[in-house]
Amino acid sequence: MAWVAYAVLMLLVYPVRVIALYASLLFKNRERIEKPEKEREEDEGLQSLAFLYDSYENQYWWFEVFETARRLAMTGVLGAISQGSTLQLGAGILTTVIGLCVYCLCMPYIEIKDDILGVMTNFQIFLVMLTALVMKVGSGEGTGVGIFLIVLNALARVWCWWGSKILSSGKRCSHCHTQYVNKGGARNKEPAGTTGEELTTGEELTTGEELTTGEELTTGEIRATGEEQTTGDISTTG
Repeated sequence: MAWVAYAVLMLLVYPVRVIALYASLLFKNRERIEKPEKEREEDEGLQSLAFLYDSYENQYWWFEVFETARRLAMTGVLGAISQGSTLQLGAGILTTVIGLCVYCLCMPYIEIKDDILGVMTNFQIFLVMLTALVMKVGSGEGTGVGIFLIVLNALARVWCWWGSKILSSGKRCSHCHTQYVNKGGARNKEPAGTTGEELTTGEELTTGEELTTGEELTTGEIRATGEEQTTGDISTTG
């Protein structure tokens, strides 16, 4: 009996200690993690912690702590609740909704496709939990429950189809687009040709060869080059 009590205690302590360790390491190094990507890569002291923050935007250095806690809640905590009970399903739905809301509000990943995939998977888990709850509670309802389950199944299929279209095409919903434009990190990179470095370098944008030669300005070969405008052959002909 003593060993059973010890095992149960360690099952509770180990996950909590892992989360506490992650939180402590990330919090102590948060200022270094929030620096630009180039400076972070050159910081050798952060390389051992890269697996905790490398997938997320700088301001969401803490997100791995939340994600670890969410996974433990969905596996360990739910497993400790009586199997197949309404309480277990209700707790699962609540945990999933919290995770879904956090994903939608933060959109923490560097890659927009990872954000969309995270939202999709959380919603899928929510549908699974809701389906299980309806089947358990409404087992004697007959036709009504059957219709509701069909609707849920159709909704899940539409959701998967819509998400796969977004992931394959690269298109974004309006909320994702807003997040893409307004937030820093890799998503907020300026298109090629718009950075100050590219606009001010004479070699790329201000040289006479690129801006005034007839080869580059194909719509005004004769009018653009000073040579052609001043030659007697072109200016006096006609």
